[in-house]
Amino acid sequence: MVMYTPRPPAKPRPKLPQTAFERATAFLDVSGRLSGLLSREFSALRARDKASLTAIGVDKRKLAVAYEELGRLLRIDPEGMKSLDPATKRALRDSVEDLRQTAEQGFGVLRARSAAQQGLVDFVVKTINGDRATAGQYGQQSGRAVRVVPTSGPVASATFNTTV
Repeated sequence: MVMYTPRPPAKPRPKLPQTAFERATAFLDVSGRLSGLLSREFSALRARDKASLTAIGVDKRKLAVAYEELGRLLRIDPEGMKSLDPATKRALRDSVEDLRQTAEQGFGVLRARSAAQQGLVDFVVKTINGDRATAGQYGQQSGRAVRVVPTSGPVASATFNTTV
């Protein structure tokens, strides 16, 4: 006999903002929280704090989805946007600019780290290639040519993943 176990009730969906002002207010809240989260993320990157980065990543995905959805809701309601007072419109512009600047500062940190890592990889590859070029297939030992045999496994090339 199969026992039936009822499912727990589904979580109620969050109520979406109905008016342009409610959407703008929610957008400003999400934008500010996302900007703060990006600042924390870039600080965690500088500190190489993997645990914080994992937790931040989960929250960032949720906030980014909310940011995109609220932005879409604002864009598809041009009449509602026109009805907003000038201070709210200015606050919307400022919040988008603040988020863009925060992201740009963080991307600068990422680019600098990436360039430093690429420089290190380039140095290692150049050194390996220089050693190969001078040693060739044979090495020198007591004035006579001796075949150089790798001590273990195949020789692997060194590369760097530049995608972020």
